[in-house]
Amino acid sequence: MDHNPISQRKERGLTTLSGAALGVSMVVGTGIFSLSGIALDIGGAKGSIFGWFFAAFVIAPFLFIFSHLGKTSSKRGLADCLGEAFGTPAQNGMTLLLMSNFLLLLPAIALVGANYLKEVMGLEKEWVSLLAYAILFLATIFNLLGNGKTVSLSKVSLVILFGILATLILCFPHFLMKGLESLFSVETSGSPVDFSAAWKVTALVIFAYLGWENLSFVSADFKHREQTISRSYALSFILVIALYLGLALLLIGAKEAGLNTSGATGITALFNQLPFGSLLALCVGLISLGNATAWMSSSSRSIVSAAEQGILPELLAQRIGRNVPYIALLFSFSVYGLIVLLCHVFEHSLSLLFLLVTQNSLVIYALAIAAYWKMSKGTVKWVFTSLGFLSCIFLLSGFHWMVISPLGIFAIGSIRSLLTGRKITITQQITKSA
Repeated sequence: MDHNPISQRKERGLTTLSGAALGVSMVVGTGIFSLSGIALDIGGAKGSIFGWFFAAFVIAPFLFIFSHLGKTSSKRGLADCLGEAFGTPAQNGMTLLLMSNFLLLLPAIALVGANYLKEVMGLEKEWVSLLAYAILFLATIFNLLGNGKTVSLSKVSLVILFGILATLILCFPHFLMKGLESLFSVETSGSPVDFSAAWKVTALVIFAYLGWENLSFVSADFKHREQTISRSYALSFILVIALYLGLALLLIGAKEAGLNTSGATGITALFNQLPFGSLLALCVGLISLGNATAWMSSSSRSIVSAAEQGILPELLAQRIGRNVPYIALLFSFSVYGLIVLLCHVFEHSLSLLFLLVTQNSLVIYALAIAAYWKMSKGTVKWVFTSLGFLSCIFLLSGFHWMVISPLGIFAIGSIRSLLTGRKITITQQITKSA
């Protein structure tokens, strides 16, 4: 889940193929390179495969829900849909929660690219934070230059990403076969699976499946959207699963062949087997920059939206030039840099950031389920509402008390909206009486 090109201009009349391509670009990003290795490190071959498969299974109900909201709602985005279902306070609470999730996601993306750049440059661990700052700084510059530069960089990084995946699969088909053998052994052998580790893998790699909710931002742009949106979600889901499982099996097969493919930079073991491997690693850094640039565009606009709604100071909504939210961008960069610094000082792992983003996203998804239930009719809504909530409960169960954080953020946004609305009503009543 690392591209978010919702800020790009989309022409009316999106078809199934163009919608599916858009969905894939919103989900697939640099997270796939780091998560495959981290999952292998946490769950081993069997736990890793189980986690990837189960993550695909539990995310499926959400795709149906997002598809339904996109087809039936007159609004764009989950925050607007929640507002349509439950009112302005719920919309503002969701806006604040989405914005806070960006503040964790962007440092994670930058740190992924920084780790790969460190590997290819042969630098010490201490350089990771500085490289992450550099990625965030360049992403901020691209956004300050305008939306056109952001879109161009996102397109280039997406092409490079698919090129890397295709190159690895073509160069190492024997590793892919070994990974498939591990898959069959999971299904047929009596070897036990550590389900605790498998849950951790599932909760972690769900991060890689996040992003489809952003397709709701362009739901009004689909041609014959009643059919096209559903088909686009289904086709993009199949393509994403194929990409993710292909790379996961590739790393598992390589590990069984004796290569160290575990950890956030495990894929560099495959890069090192190729004469042009250093170039591929550098390309991962470029992809991280493209991801960070695209997501920073959306993040800054969520901050502007929160400022316009009175959740954040109005100063953050100011724009210059071609509608560039420069203060929101500079504010974002400052917060992202602080989070990278905290990760360095307290030695928090990259997987922790992934888990925090996943936790917040699951709460966002639970709220989307509530909106779907409110806005839908018939028995089908009970089926998918139940499946969606069961998936959320299963994945959130391991976070325990940590789930209080995203719920608190949503509550703050909602309560602030209520207080602001009440203040306005009182002022209007006083003015009317006078």
